[in-house]
Amino acid sequence: MDRDHNSSMNILNEGLKQIGTVRTELTPVDIESSTLMSLRYLNSIPYVKASLVYESGSFTALA
Repeated sequence: MDRDHNSSMNILNEGLKQIGTVRTELTPVDIESSTLMSLRYLNSIPYVKASLVYESGSFTALA
């Protein structure tokens, strides 16, 4: 991780601690399951059609 990105993450985490919240790291399995739940929700809305896009080397994304 580069220095600027690491610093911004430290600042974010410190700010979240001060308001009583913490940032949790998600595993690829957690991301996949939350993406699938979001997909089901979006597809339950009339006139909305959501699908998954799988890209090599990246996490699952909604499209």
